[in-house]
Amino acid sequence: MPVRSLSHDRLVETAVCLRPGPVATPVAAVKLALKCLAQRHQMLTTELATLDRDLDRLVAAAVPTLCALKGVGPDVAGAVLVAAGDNPERLR
Repeated sequence: MPVRSLSHDRLVETAVCLRPGPVATPVAAVKLALKCLAQRHQMLTTELATLDRDLDRLVAAAVPTLCALKGVGPDVAGAVLVAAGDNPERLR
């Protein structure tokens, strides 16, 4: 199966499983680079999910009424909190 037909997730999984062997050829170097990038992608994806969960929890605790509004998720509510800063009375 050509890699072009793989989904994004499957492509990352495939790259993580590459076995470059001794890096003595350009092909082995490319395999090693792809494997390292895919591993880093997986680590960052896991880290992002953790940070998103924490942001959801913190924003919901800080401004539950804002989070309850339709169309306002944790990213928007967090941006409003940052914009308000130490002056929440400016917001109505």
